[in-house]
Amino acid sequence: MRSFNALGILLPKIILLFLTIVGCNDFKDEPKKSTDPIIKTDPVIPTTPVIKKLSEAKFLLNETQLPHEYEIQISWDKDIKNLLIRDHDKILIQGVAQSPFTYLIKDNTEYKIEAFTMDDNSVKSIGKFEGISPKDVSLGGFSLTQNKEIKANRIFIDNKEIFLNGLELSLVANEVVALDSKITSYLAGPISAPQGSHGRSGGIFTLKSNKATGLININLFGLGGGQGKEGPFYPGRGPKGYRGERSQASGGGGGCACTKQPTNGTPGGVGAKGFTGEKGFNGGDSGFYKIEVIEKGSFNVSSTVNAGGFGLGGPGGLGQKGGEGGEPGENPNFTYCSCNSAQKGPDGPNGPRGDEGPPGEPGKLQESCLSIGKGSGICFK
Repeated sequence: MRSFNALGILLPKIILLFLTIVGCNDFKDEPKKSTDPIIKTDPVIPTTPVIKKLSEAKFLLNETQLPHEYEIQISWDKDIKNLLIRDHDKILIQGVAQSPFTYLIKDNTEYKIEAFTMDDNSVKSIGKFEGISPKDVSLGGFSLTQNKEIKANRIFIDNKEIFLNGLELSLVANEVVALDSKITSYLAGPISAPQGSHGRSGGIFTLKSNKATGLININLFGLGGGQGKEGPFYPGRGPKGYRGERSQASGGGGGCACTKQPTNGTPGGVGAKGFTGEKGFNGGDSGFYKIEVIEKGSFNVSSTVNAGGFGLGGPGGLGQKGGEGGEPGENPNFTYCSCNSAQKGPDGPNGPRGDEGPPGEPGKLQESCLSIGKGSGICFK
């Protein structure tokens, strides 16, 4: 009975221990039910601070409205409060500044810009921008002495005349600004070539650009052909006049008397007509222009194009010189018989000038082409 009683005492404890072990191992994933209310708590604040990365500086190169001037625009993150910006060794900004910052430079100028942030402990580069600004060209009045090609980012053409002188001027640009510009063939207006020369062409003007503004006035014309050369002089002389008649006398010794006076020589003959003048020279071709602008904008072209006229035929050559007058009649009786002396005949008149030569040919009217905006090209004569 004692052993039973001991077992009876131990058995509940063993069962309790078993249930405790089983409960820990087999039922630990079962959520524990609770009747306590749910309490919301604030999120945990990390102990390491979050550092916001500053953006790099941004650079833009822009054109201004003025020729030979560009601007560099520099911008940076608004959180940057203290900075240093320099171009080569020139300080542009040092300290607090407001974004963006604009910096003016000349065309065709080297730049080397770097931006830094500054604080008490360090200086950090946030961007570099280097290169050479585009080239601009300004054209005033001038005369070509040889073919010329001009390439630039922007070409500004003022209102003074540019004379082609029969040569070629070619402009290639990103932008052309024409200020009532004038392109003309020759300085003195429509004139003719010197005698004995063909007329020169009016020249060639070409323009190719992405965009253009303003007005260009074009006046192209070939020079008129020169007059033909004068016909050659007719050589020699016209026919010579005849000798006058001989004197006659009668008697002899102290009684000699002139019975017939000698006569003068006859006039020389008329000279032959001069040779025909040479053919006139040809007029110069009109010249032409070709303009191509990609973007359609406020750009206009006014033009006149004319070929040179024909040269006149050369004047006829001078006529032959008139013939020499005839010799006076012989007068053997002058000394003793009192016959008068006769005179040599007058020279004959010069021959008439030759006919004018035929005219030359007029110059050709050449084809010009204009295109402003894509698909809008037109060619004409």
